[in-house]
Amino acid sequence: TFMGSTYFLFSTILTILLFPKPIAIASLLILILADTAAALVGKAIGRVPVFGKTLEGSVAFFLSSLLIVSIYPNLNRFSGSLAALGATLVEILPIKMNDNLTIPLVAGAIIFFLEG
Repeated sequence: TFMGSTYFLFSTILTILLFPKPIAIASLLILILADTAAALVGKAIGRVPVFGKTLEGSVAFFLSSLLIVSIYPNLNRFSGSLAALGATLVEILPIKMNDNLTIPLVAGAIIFFLEG
């Protein structure tokens, strides 16, 4: 099996290749900052288990994602909000693929197709 950093590297390369620069950057910021916030909050104060993670961590992920897309320049707030929601769902649901791979690809795809 691959390590989380390997999935991170693959997703970074794919995200940069597949999406325009602003979408790629926003998607990777969600992966880096929101996933870190989810892990820190989930470990520190997480009490409500959801699919092997914590509700508190997932809320931190969603709020961090919303903050990122709301302050990132030239990004539609609606598509950014849906990307934050989609990335949060991919992060919390028990999907077999590593979330380091799926988070930026799902967030980027949502923004890309809605802003198309």
